[in-house]
Amino acid sequence: MSAPETIAAIATIRACAPNFRPLGDGWLVPGLLYRSGELASLDDSAWKAIESLGVRTLIDLRGTAESDHMPVIPPSSVRQVAIPIQPGDGTRFDSAADGLAAAALIGSAYRQIVTTHGRQIARVFQHLAEDDSLPAVLFCTAGKDRTGIVAALLLSALGGTAADIHADYALTNNMLTGEARRQVWNMSARLSTFGMPEGPIVDAMLAADPAYLEAALDAAAPLASYLIGLGIGAPLLSRLSARLKSET
Repeated sequence: MSAPETIAAIATIRACAPNFRPLGDGWLVPGLLYRSGELASLDDSAWKAIESLGVRTLIDLRGTAESDHMPVIPPSSVRQVAIPIQPGDGTRFDSAADGLAAAALIGSAYRQIVTTHGRQIARVFQHLAEDDSLPAVLFCTAGKDRTGIVAALLLSALGGTAADIHADYALTNNMLTGEARRQVWNMSARLSTFGMPEGPIVDAMLAADPAYLEAALDAAAPLASYLIGLGIGAPLLSRLSARLKSET
């Protein structure tokens, strides 16, 4: 596809999934990897745009309750792989008294995803290394937390700088504004297993705060040891780097 055609396709998808975007834009090979919030809202035009981008694989990081409640039904040309990371395991955000308390809980939840969902993270790396996997989309419900953590670990494993990683994560703050922000919050409230808070805590929960990402990266440090512990060694990382990392 030409650059204008790609831009138009992404715009069509964003009309339904506002946090859809290239992952590692400008650093990874263009057109091979995307990240997004939920894709259950895509209409026929958006799915045609997905196909026009050549997407072969959707990697669904949503928990089972989320995927059951909002099933994603891609066209037959696109494979969907479920790698569920249950949201907020053991974390009760409705118990937070204010935004600072909520931020502390979110940082804890990020660390927990890294330390308790390593098997799922490893599966993402392995799927992306398969011959027929790319182009691919990583997605969850908001496209911020689980997708953000997995994307950050992948970028870091491929040699991304802290600036690269944080810039990719922070783009969610630009994507989820106004009506898109309200839609994500309402959807999260419908899917939540606990009473969702109100007030300033909402800002903390919807923000792509660099402190949250640092909590996840710290939990995975040193990254080489963390990945080896998951069975992700040099051969697989070399394959991913050769496929995904831009020469420029």
